[in-house]
Amino acid sequence: TVSRCGMVYHDTRDLGWKPSVASWLAQLPNQALVAPLQRLFDKYVQNMLDFVERRCSELVKTTALNRVESLCHLLSALLTESNGVTPGQGEVFDKMIELWFLFSLIWSVCASVDEHGRKLIDNHLRELEGQFPSRDTVYEYVVDPKSKQWVHWDTQLRSTWQYQQEVPFHEIQIATVDTARYEFLLSTLIARSRPVLVVGPVGTGKTSVVEQAIRKLNAQKFNHLTINMSSKTSSNNVQEIIEGQVEKRTKGVFVPVGGKQLLTFLDDLNMPAKDTFGSQPPLELLRQWM
Repeated sequence: TVSRCGMVYHDTRDLGWKPSVASWLAQLPNQALVAPLQRLFDKYVQNMLDFVERRCSELVKTTALNRVESLCHLLSALLTESNGVTPGQGEVFDKMIELWFLFSLIWSVCASVDEHGRKLIDNHLRELEGQFPSRDTVYEYVVDPKSKQWVHWDTQLRSTWQYQQEVPFHEIQIATVDTARYEFLLSTLIARSRPVLVVGPVGTGKTSVVEQAIRKLNAQKFNHLTINMSSKTSSNNVQEIIEGQVEKRTKGVFVPVGGKQLLTFLDDLNMPAKDTFGSQPPLELLRQWM
C-alpha cells in the first residue's frame, strides 16, 4: 500500500499551484528576479486560470498546475541577459521582466485554448494590462530585447523569399507568423531540454513546423529521431526504436551515439490503440521515462 512505502499523496486541487511556484522561485540563480516575479504571479495567474476554466475550451484538457509549470519553464528560458533582462537597470529591469512574463503567460496558461478562446483571452488580458498594441490579438506579439517593447511577429519575417532549387519540393516552407512563433517556442524549450506537445486540428502544419525547427538545430549537438505512431504501435516498438539509437556505456546506462543529445519527435502521438482499461501502453511508457 501507499502508506507502507512511506508516501503521502496530496491532491493538486487541495495544494494549488502556489507551492510549486514558491519552490521554483527559491531555486532561481538570480534572486533579484524573485520579488518582481512574485508580484506578477499574484496579479495575473489566478485571474487567468479562473478565466480559462470558466470561459474557454481547450483542444487538449490541461490542469492548472501543468499550465503554471509550463509558465515557469518558459520564464526560466527567457529571463536572460541576452533577452534584455539585466540586473541593475532599475525600471528597465522590472519592465523587461513584466514583458517576458506576459509573453510566457500567453503561451502557457492561455496557450491550449481554441480560436474563439484566444479572442476572449485577448479582450480579458487587455482589460488587465493595457500596454499591448491595438492591432490584432495579444498572440501576435513578441518582446523585442533591443527596443524593449512589443513587436508584431511579422517583423520577424524576411521581406523577401526566394525559391531554392536544391531543396526538395516537399520540404519547401514559406515562413509565416505561425511558423515563426511556433519555431521560436519550440527552439526555446528544446534548448532547456523541456518536452513539448504540439496540438491542433488536422492539416494545420504541425508536423511541418516541428520538422523545420529540428532541421535548424545544431547537428554537432543533437541527433534526432522521428517515430511515426499508428494504431498498431506498441510499447515494445517504441522501446526498440529508441534503444536502437543509443549505445551501452556501463551496466544499465545508455547514451546517444556520438555523445550528443537525442531529440525524439513522436508524430501522431494520439494514434496508438487503447487497451482493455482505456490506457495507451506506448504513451504510458513515454510518461514513465519523462
